[in-house]
Amino acid sequence: MVKKIFAFVVVFVMASGLSYAQQSSSTSEEGMAFEHGSVAEIFAIAKAQNKYIFVDCFADWCGPCKWMAANVFPQKEVGEFYNANFVSYKFDMEKGEGPDFAKQYNVTSYPRYLYFSPDGELVHMSGGSKEAEKFIQDGMNALNPEMTLYGLQTKYESGDRSPQTLMNYANALWNANQKGNQAIGEEYLRTQDESELTSADNWQMIERFVWNVDGREFKYLEANKATFASLYGEKEVSQKINNTYINHFFTSKDFEAYAEYVEKLDINNNWGALNEHAWNMYEGTDNKDLLKMAAKWAKRSMELEQNYYNTDTYASILYKLGEYKESEKYADLAIELAKKNNQKYDGTLELKQMLKIKRKD
Repeated sequence: MVKKIFAFVVVFVMASGLSYAQQSSSTSEEGMAFEHGSVAEIFAIAKAQNKYIFVDCFADWCGPCKWMAANVFPQKEVGEFYNANFVSYKFDMEKGEGPDFAKQYNVTSYPRYLYFSPDGELVHMSGGSKEAEKFIQDGMNALNPEMTLYGLQTKYESGDRSPQTLMNYANALWNANQKGNQAIGEEYLRTQDESELTSADNWQMIERFVWNVDGREFKYLEANKATFASLYGEKEVSQKINNTYINHFFTSKDFEAYAEYVEKLDINNNWGALNEHAWNMYEGTDNKDLLKMAAKWAKRSMELEQNYYNTDTYASILYKLGEYKESEKYADLAIELAKKNNQKYDGTLELKQMLKIKRKD
């Protein structure tokens, strides 16, 4: 099935991605200018101009990719920064030579942003949808040897364990969705006294890297919730605490506690949160009572805003409950919604195959 995650992220030919690149580069005369041609040609242009290279790795079905193309790339300040410092290039990872490029540079999620030196060396990466300020910061980090992902990796592997290096390296790994980011983040937090944990930098580190409900940092956050809330917002702090408990119950496979905790959350009007928790229950348990509760969440999610994701979730839960006829009905509807919005639905096709087998039994 398709996994749902919501927020509660060289010589190859580019011909297959030209239409998308042309469309994106024409959205605003003031925004980012994307070069067209083969990767070899782009790298040659960058080397001749002594410019770094920015590659936007996308897929046609990727919603966050389209959001960036429509809302961030066309902005004037983004164009001014990237056009001055980079030769920019868009590359569809699922067409033409895209799959080979994705394999070479370990592109496993979209959008993924790769930054190369003028000589063609990969120096930095990031990803995900983000506002213009953070996207520009990604580019600034790529130009600063002290802040690039691979520069920080070299410093760390050479034995540099200064708090600043640990913080920068953990954040660089997190931004690039790379393994090991939590371990480095935890290593950084161990260098901080409790009295320092309420700083803005450390709040960001807690948000990103603290997931142990029995750890020092989480216990301090709970004990000082009012202080954190006054600094960073009641909603944000409560969400972090809730997400940490939810993650704990999920990873420890305590789905009764998971369901009990979710029932106490104020999410009845949040289709994304309802769908996320329903899907997690589908993935994690075969308990019929808990699956019925998950079906209730998924159904409420569809009432709020029916889309491919929650319809597929509902169909999947119904399958586990043995309601095969209803499951097939909603699986077909999920596929219709996916086609309408140019979304992938491979997981739903797998569900259809399982339903076909059940019909033969």
